[in-house]
This record gives sequence, structure tokens and C-alpha cells, in this order.
Amino acid sequence: MDIENALKLALADGKVVLGASEVKQCLAKKKAKAVIYASNAPDAEHFSRLRSVKAYRYGGGSVELGIACGKRFSVSAVAITDDSSAALLGE
Repeated sequence: MDIENALKLALADGKVVLGASEVKQCLAKKKAKAVIYASNAPDAEHFSRLRSVKAYRYGGGSVELGIACGKRFSVSAVAITDDSSAALLGE
């Protein structure tokens, strides 16, 4: 499944955390199962080096990722906190 469809399903379940700071906190608490980050995210290098969870680079920038999340603002990173939604990204 592609990133956008998996993201939409995770958003519908409400099992996501939006924003780089919140995603980092979620990672620190070991609640994130997968991370999607925008191609122009300020912490893109940090997210790309994650070993504890799968990290996926979104093809568009933070504005496009925000639109994909159904938001009217830019989103640089998204953490998926549900195992089943995160598993959809690996398919």
C-alpha cells in the first residue's frame, strides 16, 4: 500500500501524532510504530537514521504532507502509533 493510503487509514483510526516535536516525544516514549517525514523536514536526517522504527520519506514537502493529512497547515513529520496501520506501510 502506498504512503498516502496508509496515512489516510491511520488518520481515520486516530492513531497518529503530527509535528516533528510531537513525533520526537512519541519516539522517546517508544509509542511510535512508524514515522513518515516530509522531504523538506528540518529533522529529515534525524528521522532517516531511525533504527527503532521504520521511517518513510514522503515524496512531497511539508505543505503536501499536511494536505495529505487533511490539514490546512504544513506537517513535517507524522508518527503512526498503531501496529496494524504501520504494517500497511510495509506492504
